[in-house]
Amino acid sequence: MKEKITSFQVSALIMFTIAPTGILLVPGAITAFAKQNAWQSAVLGTLIGIGIAALIGYICNQNPGMPLMTWLERRFGRWACVLIGLFLARYYITVSVITLSEFSNFISDEVLHRTPQWLTMTIIMLVVLYAVGQGIETIVRVNMITFLVSALLIAAGSLLIVENMHAKPLLPLWEGSFAPVLKGSLLPASWLSEVAVLLLLAPYIKEKNSAIRTGVAGVALAGAAISATVAVSIATFGPKLVPLITYPGFFIVSVVEIGSLLERLEIVFISIWLLTMYLKLSVLMFGAAQCLIQTFRIRSERPFLLALGLFVVLNAICSWGNAADFYSFTVKAGFLDLLFSNVLLPALIAAGLLVTAKGTRRQRSYDANDS
Repeated sequence: MKEKITSFQVSALIMFTIAPTGILLVPGAITAFAKQNAWQSAVLGTLIGIGIAALIGYICNQNPGMPLMTWLERRFGRWACVLIGLFLARYYITVSVITLSEFSNFISDEVLHRTPQWLTMTIIMLVVLYAVGQGIETIVRVNMITFLVSALLIAAGSLLIVENMHAKPLLPLWEGSFAPVLKGSLLPASWLSEVAVLLLLAPYIKEKNSAIRTGVAGVALAGAAISATVAVSIATFGPKLVPLITYPGFFIVSVVEIGSLLERLEIVFISIWLLTMYLKLSVLMFGAAQCLIQTFRIRSERPFLLALGLFVVLNAICSWGNAADFYSFTVKAGFLDLLFSNVLLPALIAAGLLVTAKGTRRQRSYDANDS
């Protein structure tokens, strides 16, 4: 494992593994639950996500620098490794299918109206497979360029949209029951649980035992982006209109005008968002490939990547009949899979590490006394 990346680079990559889809679907979904308090749901979900990041970081810090599946096989045995590898591969393939569908739906709705979706998906997947084939270090370098450009655009965009924002739609604060706020927080928390990809990225990090702060920083950045998008959407359009807008985050930018000189600025933000979606899908495909390659010790990686990409594209084409079915699945069922795969499974792994660590210490103590 020769590729090495810094802790900050991984935090930025985690941010763009979470935020691109989060800012697209979360604002409308949680505003439907919590109304003007939806931004509080996003903040609460971020706090929950930080707790999940701490759990993932704890597991990563136990890894001595080995590939994830190799390490788990050494700790839990071959069959446990195969079961975990298959489950994680299923998860990453499923999320890759969802992300590819969301990506192509957006392009079809907003940019290329007449291009067949199967062609859009195929082109996207070919670019992603090329990135995955180049390795995680290449993906991280592209991500850092995107991160810097995005930071500049967000700063400029914040100045432009202030005049369209109003505090009244955000009031009154803390009105009504806390239950809708808590219910709404589960959706952003599930998206932020994608920090679990750190389990696969940790062996590449140069700094040892930095996984907890790396994961927390990535979740904090992504959570801040999602929370800000929710708050700005409500302040611009009001809590009743936001759930009715398909992509409220981009609709905010579309209403910005600088006199008669600059209009339709959303194309600039859409261009950057498209690049972040390529990065997100590259990380997910990297995760799916690594889970299977490490579990089954696959040597011919490039042919395998092509087969895996074809499988994801075919599933994305055939899984949902229309965008409404896709949105319903993502909001109502997809987040449960995220929480189960990224929270419950890591919690079981952490418990298993504690048990095996105690057993190892007892065995060492017995051997020392016996000698």
